[in-house]
Amino acid sequence: MPKEYQRIERIADLIYKELTVVLQKEIADPRLRFITITSVKVTKDLSFADILFTQLDRDNLQDNQSKEIAVNRLKKAASRLRYALAQRLKLRIMPTLRFFYDDLDVQRQHLHDLIDKAITKDKARRSS
Repeated sequence: MPKEYQRIERIADLIYKELTVVLQKEIADPRLRFITITSVKVTKDLSFADILFTQLDRDNLQDNQSKEIAVNRLKKAASRLRYALAQRLKLRIMPTLRFFYDDLDVQRQHLHDLIDKAITKDKARRSS
């Protein structure tokens, strides 16, 4: 693997770790309290960091409107978060943060439920 990619992956990992700490300890907005960063992908030129997150709010887990609200809150806080990361990481170029909701856990749970239903039907059909 080329050295350039290793550096980009290390920077993405650093952003992931530090952003998690910043969201937990330094951001005063209680609405961002239930945000969990799932992954960070940094572009080759370090101009953007795409941040995937989930919202651990049990009441609105499937609600698209709450997902949009969470993305908008993080977009509004992006400059503050970028500044906090720049203070911690001391990079020459601090990527612009872009936030995207990660639906993978919801999709995974839905597929798991479908598989369980299929197995139950199959067992019922075999036993009768």
